[in-house]
Amino acid sequence: MGHRVDVLDAWTEDGYKLPAYEYIAVCAEAASLWGGKMPEALSKILASASNLTGKKSAAFLKKTGPFFVNRALCNLMKAMEKEGMLVNWSEVILSSAHANAMGKRIGN
Repeated sequence: MGHRVDVLDAWTEDGYKLPAYEYIAVCAEAASLWGGKMPEALSKILASASNLTGKKSAAFLKKTGPFFVNRALCNLMKAMEKEGMLVNWSEVILSSAHANAMGKRIGN
């Protein structure tokens, strides 16, 4: 069974294509080291999608610093759930090898 993967950049694209996907994986990094806030572009691309209610999804946070990692991951999941997405997998990305291993597990 093959899977099609498309990469969308929240800074340059909008979310009009998102509702067409069966599974949506969101990878983000916190906007700052303090407080775990998500970039405004993330909420903008999710809000611009017409209907994400009930979409299965994964939330991945790229670890950029030693502080507030869990808070940042929680904020990422809240942003996704605010648009109605069902987050069934969340994880902090520790390295590029870790990200590659997680990518292979999607759909299995």
